[in-house]
Amino acid sequence: MGVDGTNMIFPIAPPPPPAPAPAAPALPAPAPPALSLAKPKPSTLAVGKWKTVKVTVTNAGGTGTGKGSLRVKAPKGVAVKPEKHQLPALSPGESRTVSVRVQLTAAAKTRSTLSLTAAASGVTGTGSLVLKLKGQ
Repeated sequence: MGVDGTNMIFPIAPPPPPAPAPAAPALPAPAPPALSLAKPKPSTLAVGKWKTVKVTVTNAGGTGTGKGSLRVKAPKGVAVKPEKHQLPALSPGESRTVSVRVQLTAAAKTRSTLSLTAAASGVTGTGSLVLKLKGQ
Protein backbone atom coordinates (compact mmCIF):
# COMPACT_ATOMS: atom_id res chain seq x y z
CA MET A 1 0.00 0.00 0.00
CA GLY A 2 1.03 3.46 -0.63
CA VAL A 3 1.87 6.01 2.05
CA ASP A 4 -1.55 7.57 1.86
CA GLY A 5 -3.38 4.22 2.09
CA THR A 6 -4.15 3.78 -1.57
CA ASN A 7 -3.15 0.79 -3.54
CA MET A 8 -0.22 1.15 -5.84
CA ILE A 9 -0.57 -0.38 -9.27
CA PHE A 10 2.40 -1.68 -11.22
CA PRO A 11 1.77 -2.94 -14.72
CA ILE A 12 2.82 -6.56 -15.20
CA ALA A 13 4.13 -7.31 -18.65
CA PRO A 14 3.75 -10.82 -19.98
CA PRO A 15 7.04 -12.64 -20.50
CA PRO A 16 8.54 -12.14 -23.94
CA PRO A 17 7.68 -14.90 -26.40
CA PRO A 18 10.40 -17.50 -26.84
CA ALA A 19 12.77 -16.89 -29.70
CA PRO A 20 11.78 -18.91 -32.74
CA ALA A 21 13.88 -22.00 -33.25
CA PRO A 22 16.21 -21.66 -36.20
CA ALA A 23 14.59 -23.15 -39.25
CA ALA A 24 16.01 -26.47 -40.28
CA PRO A 25 17.62 -26.22 -43.69
CA ALA A 26 15.30 -27.58 -46.35
CA LEU A 27 16.58 -30.83 -47.72
CA PRO A 28 16.85 -30.78 -51.48
CA ALA A 29 14.42 -33.06 -53.26
CA PRO A 30 16.10 -36.21 -54.58
CA ALA A 31 17.05 -36.07 -58.22
CA PRO A 32 14.48 -37.66 -60.52
CA PRO A 33 15.27 -40.96 -62.21
CA ALA A 34 17.52 -40.73 -65.28
CA LEU A 35 18.21 -43.61 -67.62
CA SER A 36 21.57 -43.89 -69.35
CA LEU A 37 22.92 -46.50 -71.72
CA ALA A 38 26.54 -47.58 -71.70
CA LYS A 39 28.06 -47.16 -75.13
CA PRO A 40 28.82 -50.65 -76.42
CA LYS A 41 31.93 -51.17 -78.53
CA PRO A 42 31.33 -51.51 -82.27
CA SER A 43 30.83 -55.13 -83.34
CA THR A 44 32.09 -56.70 -86.55
CA LEU A 45 29.90 -59.34 -88.20
CA ALA A 46 29.87 -61.45 -91.33
CA VAL A 47 26.72 -61.45 -93.46
CA GLY A 48 24.24 -64.06 -92.28
CA LYS A 49 25.90 -64.74 -88.91
CA TRP A 50 24.11 -63.98 -85.64
CA LYS A 51 26.00 -62.28 -82.83
CA THR A 52 24.90 -61.53 -79.28
CA VAL A 53 25.75 -58.06 -77.98
CA LYS A 54 25.17 -56.78 -74.46
CA VAL A 55 23.51 -53.45 -73.67
CA THR A 56 23.63 -51.99 -70.14
CA VAL A 57 20.91 -49.62 -68.90
CA THR A 58 21.61 -47.65 -65.69
CA ASN A 59 19.38 -45.47 -63.51
CA ALA A 60 21.73 -42.53 -62.95
CA GLY A 61 19.08 -40.52 -61.06
CA GLY A 62 18.33 -40.12 -57.37
CA THR A 63 15.01 -41.98 -57.26
CA GLY A 64 13.85 -45.34 -58.55
CA THR A 65 12.07 -46.02 -61.81
CA GLY A 66 9.05 -48.12 -62.52
CA LYS A 67 9.17 -51.07 -64.88
CA GLY A 68 10.29 -50.13 -68.36
CA SER A 69 11.60 -51.36 -71.67
CA LEU A 70 14.56 -51.22 -74.03
CA ARG A 71 13.74 -50.88 -77.73
CA VAL A 72 16.22 -51.55 -80.52
CA LYS A 73 15.51 -49.96 -83.89
CA ALA A 74 17.59 -51.39 -86.71
CA PRO A 75 18.24 -49.90 -90.15
CA LYS A 76 17.60 -51.76 -93.39
CA GLY A 77 19.87 -54.78 -93.71
CA VAL A 78 20.03 -55.56 -89.97
CA ALA A 79 17.92 -58.15 -88.16
CA VAL A 80 17.41 -57.87 -84.38
CA LYS A 81 15.94 -60.38 -81.93
CA PRO A 82 14.13 -59.34 -79.81
CA GLU A 83 13.42 -55.74 -80.74
CA LYS A 84 11.97 -54.99 -77.29
CA HIS A 85 13.20 -56.09 -73.85
CA GLN A 86 11.32 -55.65 -70.60
CA LEU A 87 13.26 -53.88 -67.82
CA PRO A 88 12.52 -54.25 -64.10
CA ALA A 89 12.17 -51.27 -61.79
CA LEU A 90 15.65 -49.82 -61.20
CA SER A 91 16.80 -48.29 -57.90
CA PRO A 92 19.12 -45.26 -57.99
CA GLY A 93 22.49 -46.39 -59.36
CA GLU A 94 21.22 -49.84 -60.34
CA SER A 95 22.03 -51.30 -63.78
CA ARG A 96 20.57 -54.05 -65.91
CA THR A 97 22.36 -55.74 -68.81
CA VAL A 98 20.31 -57.27 -71.61
CA SER A 99 21.42 -59.40 -74.54
CA VAL A 100 20.43 -58.51 -78.08
CA ARG A 101 21.00 -60.81 -81.05
CA VAL A 102 21.91 -59.05 -84.29
CA GLN A 103 22.54 -60.22 -87.84
CA LEU A 104 23.66 -58.41 -90.98
CA THR A 105 21.88 -59.36 -94.19
CA ALA A 106 23.08 -58.95 -97.77
CA ALA A 107 21.37 -55.54 -97.83
CA ALA A 108 23.47 -54.22 -94.91
CA LYS A 109 25.78 -51.26 -95.35
CA THR A 110 29.45 -51.54 -94.39
CA ARG A 111 28.56 -49.63 -91.21
CA SER A 112 25.09 -49.75 -89.64
CA THR A 113 23.94 -47.89 -86.52
CA LEU A 114 21.14 -49.24 -84.35
CA SER A 115 19.12 -46.84 -82.17
CA LEU A 116 18.64 -47.87 -78.53
CA THR A 117 15.88 -46.32 -76.40
CA ALA A 118 15.27 -47.16 -72.74
CA ALA A 119 12.04 -45.87 -71.20
CA ALA A 120 10.50 -46.14 -67.72
CA SER A 121 8.31 -43.94 -65.50
CA GLY A 122 8.17 -41.08 -67.98
CA VAL A 123 11.96 -40.89 -68.46
CA THR A 124 13.98 -42.04 -71.44
CA GLY A 125 17.58 -42.64 -72.26
CA THR A 126 19.05 -43.13 -75.72
CA GLY A 127 22.16 -44.65 -77.19
CA SER A 128 23.44 -46.39 -80.26
CA LEU A 129 25.19 -49.58 -81.32
CA VAL A 130 27.45 -49.68 -84.37
CA LEU A 131 27.77 -52.84 -86.47
CA LYS A 132 30.52 -53.20 -89.05
CA LEU A 133 30.51 -55.60 -91.96
CA LYS A 134 33.40 -58.05 -91.63
CA GLY A 135 36.08 -57.67 -94.27
CA GLN A 136 35.23 -54.04 -95.01
